[in-house]
Amino acid sequence: MELKEKCDGWYLMLRHASVRMMKLDFRLGLVLADGADTAELYIETPFQLISLGTEVSCVPEEPTSLAPILPLVNATVNAIVIKKSGHIAIEFGSGLTIKVQPSTSYEAWQLGGSIGFLLVCPPGGSVSFFEGRTEKRPGDALL
Repeated sequence: MELKEKCDGWYLMLRHASVRMMKLDFRLGLVLADGADTAELYIETPFQLISLGTEVSCVPEEPTSLAPILPLVNATVNAIVIKKSGHIAIEFGSGLTIKVQPSTSYEAWQLGGSIGFLLVCPPGGSVSFFEGRTEKRPGDALL
């Protein structure tokens, strides 16, 4: 797993990544494993699940709306593309894609990895980038 910066955002380079766990509270959490590296993506606002031209709206605060994403447990993750505007797309091997847009009022999502980065989409869009340590301490959420 390697985070590459591009002129319009970032691209998370993955080798053999898959969704190892989903977490649900007021947000949706996807725990990704790629060899020894891990990443955690938390989606805090409504998002779209896209498959073969069909879009389904999912709302993390409404658990019943998340039923269509359940098949993504253990699914292969091909790519994660983050735009500086705050848009993020998670592309799966099955052809499904999750797309999250920035929110005007809330953090839309955050993505952190064991290789020492945290990206956050603050209210209004854009992306805040943090580099940090690679070891977890008790109570650490993402870095």
